[in-house]
Amino acid sequence: MNIHEYQAKALLAKFAVPLLKGGVAYTKDEAMDVARKLGGAVTVVKSQIHAGGRGKGRFKDDPNGKGGVRIAKSIDEVGQHAAAMLGHELVTKQTGPVGKTVKRLYIEQGVDIKRELYLSMLVDRSFDNFRLSLATLTGGSGAVAVVLTDGSFPGGHKKHKLLGGVYRSACEHHELCIWHRDHMSTDATAVLKHGVALGRETWAALLAELGMKAEEFSKVICHQVGGAHKKNVLEALGIPVEKDFSTYEYLGNMGTVALPAAAAIAEEREFLAPGDNTAFLGIGSGLNTIMLGVKW
Repeated sequence: MNIHEYQAKALLAKFAVPLLKGGVAYTKDEAMDVARKLGGAVTVVKSQIHAGGRGKGRFKDDPNGKGGVRIAKSIDEVGQHAAAMLGHELVTKQTGPVGKTVKRLYIEQGVDIKRELYLSMLVDRSFDNFRLSLATLTGGSGAVAVVLTDGSFPGGHKKHKLLGGVYRSACEHHELCIWHRDHMSTDATAVLKHGVALGRETWAALLAELGMKAEEFSKVICHQVGGAHKKNVLEALGIPVEKDFSTYEYLGNMGTVALPAAAAIAEEREFLAPGDNTAFLGIGSGLNTIMLGVKW
């Protein structure tokens, strides 16, 4: 199902979701009229097409110009942007080189953005379905996962090899970190203490399972929490810090995506090279740990 931004916001408004004021426009004059009614010093003019990346996209007839989402600081500027967008083909990463013709605009109040989040919901909106749809034990440990394919899956040509893996749990500590529907409560000190102890046990089990010595792993990627977590885990496992690649310094703790994102960036920056014996080390609430050995 494809719907435009203004249509999605109309649906959200029916359920009392707080939204910025805005209106749809099909002509330059309509865009200027909407802007007048909105008032304010700043107005945002947004192309409406069924594709993402509109702001970073470019119009085919003006590839070096501005994108499909523009800021206007006057009514006249709203009109100028509208004229430059309507009837023109916008090319984004999702449209392909052909682009899509802009036939309508969404004119919206400007706002000083403090924080930006992306949210997605399942078609079946029950919480039980959401819970069961998360392919993870917990945030930290569940981040350690690989996809096994016959080589036909996109990216299968890279030929990474799963060497094996182990998991361990210490459920007596399950109340130290609890995920609620809208927040998470954590005894960070106790989680670190007992998590490191469980990590040490799991690391020993991984080495035994694979018949390898610690020094045979040339690289490690950990769940990205912070400096204290990294220091304590690496010291406890006897892993030199130069073997680790971290991203928490600039990406923070992104939950279940933190470790795979770090691995992807590590490959992009050529920290991970073909043939590297790499350990994925996940320690999370529960307490649970999953550790995998992968030949990159």
